[in-house]
Amino acid sequence: MVDVIYGLAEFQDAASQHLPERVDPIDRTRFSREWLEQIVAQIRPRIPDLKIYPVQLNSSPNNVAYVLEIPQGATAHQAADFRYCRRYNFQSVPMPDHEVRDVMNRKAQPSILVGANLIIWPRRNKEGRCGRLIFNIHNTSNVFVRYVALVASTPMKIREKLVMFDDSTTEETDKGTGYRLVFSNHNATLLFPEGRISPWFEFIFVDRMFHIPEKQLDQLRFIAFADAMLPQKGVLNFEDIIRQGK
Repeated sequence: MVDVIYGLAEFQDAASQHLPERVDPIDRTRFSREWLEQIVAQIRPRIPDLKIYPVQLNSSPNNVAYVLEIPQGATAHQAADFRYCRRYNFQSVPMPDHEVRDVMNRKAQPSILVGANLIIWPRRNKEGRCGRLIFNIHNTSNVFVRYVALVASTPMKIREKLVMFDDSTTEETDKGTGYRLVFSNHNATLLFPEGRISPWFEFIFVDRMFHIPEKQLDQLRFIAFADAMLPQKGVLNFEDIIRQGK
C-alpha cells in the first residue's frame, strides 16, 4: 500500500532530492476530487481499489489536500504520456525497460517465502531420532507453483552437541563444513496460491565422529527455487528457530 499526497510544497536539497517543506493547499473549487479522479482514470491499465480522500485544511473552507491510497499492484501502469514511471524518494522518475518487464512479470511468476523450525524432542522416538528440522515453504503469490526445490547447508552441532541428519551428505563451503540437505516436489502436486509445504529432516545426537572438521558452519543457509522465480537465499541461526517438542 502506498499513499500519495497532493497538497505539499517541496524543496530540493543539496543531494537533488525533492523533500516536503510545507502544506500547499489545493483550492477544491478549481481542482475537485472528480477532476483528480478523471486524471487518474487515464492510467492504463486502471488501478483497482484506488481511493482518494480529501483532507480539509484550516486555512480556508475551500482548501484541501488529497490523499491517494494506492494498493500494491501486480503489473506496471502507463501514464497518459505513454511513459512508465515509479516513485523514487519524493520524485516520479521514468522506468527503464528491465524494471517494466520485472514488474509486469510479477503477475506471472511465483513468489515463495521460506522459514524453518528446529524441533528437539525430550526423548528419542521409536526410530531413535532426536528431533526434526522442518522447513515451511509458503507460496505468497497468486499463481500456481509447479516445481519447488530447496538446498540447505546446516551446522554439524546443535547447542554444542554433534548431530547427524537423515538423508544428508557432508559438504565443504567457503563458510565452513556442514550437512547438505535437498528437497524437491518433482513427484508431488502443485503448490496452490497461498499454499504451503513443510519438508522435514530428522536428526540424532552423536557422541563422536570419525572426523570433525576444524572449520564448521555456524548458521543454517538455504537457497530455494520455484519455477521461473529468481533463486531466494536465506540465512538462519539455529538458536532462533529451536522449539522444544513434546
